[in-house]
Amino acid sequence: MPRARHLRPPRPRAGGPIIRVALLALTAVAAAAQPAAAPAVRPIPPPGIEVPEQDARELAAGVRELGTTIDRLESRLATRPRLLGLLPDVKVFHKSVDWALRHGEFFD
Repeated sequence: MPRARHLRPPRPRAGGPIIRVALLALTAVAAAAQPAAAPAVRPIPPPGIEVPEQDARELAAGVRELGTTIDRLESRLATRPRLLGLLPDVKVFHKSVDWALRHGEFFD
């Protein structure tokens, strides 16, 4: 006599309705958690005037030269603290022209 096969009920699939609902809820939460698009930001300060190319090249060369001179002075004045203390007064002028060139911040 042949052996009877036992019929088993079908096994629930791993991706059943509960998992689908959980994934849907997770997607909704993730979408809601994303920040809203940032509003358009106007630059502050506003863009400066256009510096003619020849003038910009001359200013850039002067900035490089002044930077080299400042670096040399820092090492030379290491033993003269009173004079070394005045070097930041020179550096501020170097930085002002350098940053104005980099960021287009020349104004009338």
